[in-house]
Amino acid sequence: MTHLLLLYHLMLADFRERTRRYSFLVLLIVNFYLGYQVFVGNFTPRVGDYRGEVNCAWTGSTIAFTSLFMLLIFGFYLVKNAIARDYQTGVGQILATSPMRTMWYLVGKSLSNFAVLAAMVAAVAASAVAMQLVGSSTGAFNLWALLAPFLFLALPPLAFVASLATLFESVRWLRGGLGNVVFFIFIMTTLPLSTELNIPLLDLSGMKLLMDSLYAAVLTQYPGAKLNFILNPEYIANLKTFHWTGIDWNLAMILPRLFWIAAAGVVTLLSAVFFNRFDPSAEKQAKESRPAAASNGGNGKAAATPTAIRIAQLEPLTVRFSFVSMIAAELRLSLTGFPKIWYLVAAGLLLAQLTAPLTVVRQYLMPAAWIWPILLWSSMGTRERRFNTGQVIFSSAYPMTRQLPAIWASGVVVALLTGGGAIIRTLAAGDMASLEALLIGALFVPTMALALGAVSGTSRLFETIYLVVWYIGPMNRMPALDYMGVTEAAVAQGMPTVYLLITILFGLLAILARRFRGASTG
Repeated sequence: MTHLLLLYHLMLADFRERTRRYSFLVLLIVNFYLGYQVFVGNFTPRVGDYRGEVNCAWTGSTIAFTSLFMLLIFGFYLVKNAIARDYQTGVGQILATSPMRTMWYLVGKSLSNFAVLAAMVAAVAASAVAMQLVGSSTGAFNLWALLAPFLFLALPPLAFVASLATLFESVRWLRGGLGNVVFFIFIMTTLPLSTELNIPLLDLSGMKLLMDSLYAAVLTQYPGAKLNFILNPEYIANLKTFHWTGIDWNLAMILPRLFWIAAAGVVTLLSAVFFNRFDPSAEKQAKESRPAAASNGGNGKAAATPTAIRIAQLEPLTVRFSFVSMIAAELRLSLTGFPKIWYLVAAGLLLAQLTAPLTVVRQYLMPAAWIWPILLWSSMGTRERRFNTGQVIFSSAYPMTRQLPAIWASGVVVALLTGGGAIIRTLAAGDMASLEALLIGALFVPTMALALGAVSGTSRLFETIYLVVWYIGPMNRMPALDYMGVTEAAVAQGMPTVYLLITILFGLLAILARRFRGASTG
């Protein structure tokens, strides 16, 4: 009983702290907005040229599915900070000396993660009920048909995501930006794969379950209809409607969904294998295991014996400022800690850009080249908070007119270097419009990174937003989000000019956020 009470209070304290954050409120508002757009038909799943009648089953299922898709991606980044916060605040060291068992601590973190996501689902479900009661709908009000999709479609996979957040925080090399990238690749690969496998037990999002039920209803009323599941953020006029009573939530339907709750428990148990219980010696073990040569400049020689120098021998201090040297210093600082394989891959992508066909360069190599430095860009504007050096930085000479532009310029240099092959090839081809788009993209990405880093103080906000924009835009060729001009439609529609204006706005935001942070630090 004592353990359960301790677990409850641990989960409750964590839940209260995170539901009071602006990030929770912002994501909740976005989910409310998407739910409303789904209800009015501006953003809704459809089967080819058909959409369901707006009854309780259709409203609940479509809003639950849209909210789930949003939370599967962004919910992970919302809750992946519970253990990290205990590291930063020092609470972890206190908990490490307490009699609380490691497993109870990790279970509490997973449950608090799930409670945060479940609270968001409950709020969206309540808004769906209100819209169905107030708005125009078809048929009698059926509360079970409206809420069952939230219970069985949305909650089980979110429990799994909540436990994944605990696992990623327990594994040392997955705690930071690399873990954010790994999760994004995992979820964007798993979602379509779990649908194509046609194995109900592995259908994470429940999309296959929903599609099968919708397809059966459409074929019953429109024999020979073309069946393809579409989710487009646009209003389609003159769609034919079909009557659908929802998924038949019998035991055979529910049990595969409960599998993900069991999987969440297994993942939480696995977290205990990697969690070091805030042991400082374990954190230092990787650094101490490096060869001694690394501490001697990497040359394998013994450190030189220091020589006594008298004060009278020192030269007079001369202050010289070189913007190029400052950019170089920022580059060295941002590149610190990257392994040799990182440089080899970046060099390989650059060489491939210079030799591959131009169409391949634009469609595949450029997106790959500008996702590779994401962890470098995401640190821009965040190092002062991460290493607690804000008072030193903002008390130095000209932090706004020297250091801030140097950080930004170093990010632009990285963009130009990693995408240099495509820039040279496009220039040689005489395609000035695409060249303009690439150069604006080289300005847009680091400016966005600097602005979001300065506003949030963490790398997670930029990593999340940039991964989504990169995946939907250049990778899936949506012109509106194609910030590097890999699609001809984006260039033809004038998107480079739009992103130039957005870059200017991000630059102003970075200056304002930096000035505010400097004033608060001072």
